[in-house]
Amino acid sequence: MAIFCPGALPCRITGVVVGALIAALALVLIGIMAIFNCIVACPVLFILAVLAFILGIAIIIA
Repeated sequence: MAIFCPGALPCRITGVVVGALIAALALVLIGIMAIFNCIVACPVLFILAVLAFILGIAIIIA
């Protein structure tokens, strides 16, 4: 994600932190859903959480 800043190293650190936060948030969402074991809203929330997790990993790698 070289869009955020011109410097390579600050970008790398920022990307890793942002990506890790997004991924962690997605895992927390999945955990909450697993605990409450909801039926109706879960499929949609689960897909969103998985997409957010993948996005987080992609940001870390990029």
